[in-house]
Amino acid sequence: MRIVQLVENLEVGGLERLDGDLAIAQKQSGHQAIVYCLHDSGPLAETLEEASIPVVAFRKAAGFSMGTILAMARSLRGHQVDVIHGHNPGVHPYALSARIARVPVCVNTRHSALTSKDVPYQERYFRGRTNDSPGALAGLDVFVLSSVNEGLPLVILEALAAGLLVVSTNVGGIPEVLPKESSWLCPPGDAAALAAAMLQAAACGDLRERGAISRRIASDQMVRHYEAPYRRLLPAAPTAKSQ
Repeated sequence: MRIVQLVENLEVGGLERLDGDLAIAQKQSGHQAIVYCLHDSGPLAETLEEASIPVVAFRKAAGFSMGTILAMARSLRGHQVDVIHGHNPGVHPYALSARIARVPVCVNTRHSALTSKDVPYQERYFRGRTNDSPGALAGLDVFVLSSVNEGLPLVILEALAAGLLVVSTNVGGIPEVLPKESSWLCPPGDAAALAAAMLQAAACGDLRERGAISRRIASDQMVRHYEAPYRRLLPAAPTAKSQ
């Protein structure tokens, strides 16, 4: 495989040293290893170059750079990369270049809860915290829940109501509400099984049809499950007396 490790730079640090060691180990295993640096390279680049591992520095300036994404996409195509592995949230937006270059596999590892500026980060999708769950879910195709312990999380019902395919661990009451036609269940704590289910869901060609099943099931089940205890607890109507 041709594997790119994507980091902010190769300054001296734990993440950066791990990234270099990983690239060297991959090369020793017979893969073609390359390291991309979002900014400048850094002192650890020398060790990689001594091991004949190319280091590509994109020298991105402060702020978001579409030009860097396009340059990275060109480089990925030129290297005919099979896998790009980003490290920490700071580089993850630039993994968009992988889609442009049609790289088959894109992975991101979070090594800490700090940004490169040593302040806590909050990963956000449309605008961060919101009270508009349907709006936040509207742009998704697949919803993934990886919990190891649950009752029946409301977010599962919200995902179904939004017409999403659902990949979830088989915990709590979740299997009771998920339609087989538009969901995948896997054992809790089994990362490989969860990843396989996510790939199967993403590869579906009939997202709209399966999503319609999710939406219909969510509405029907919510009404039925609430109505059942109402009926069970409602006192029986008195029978009419004969005149």
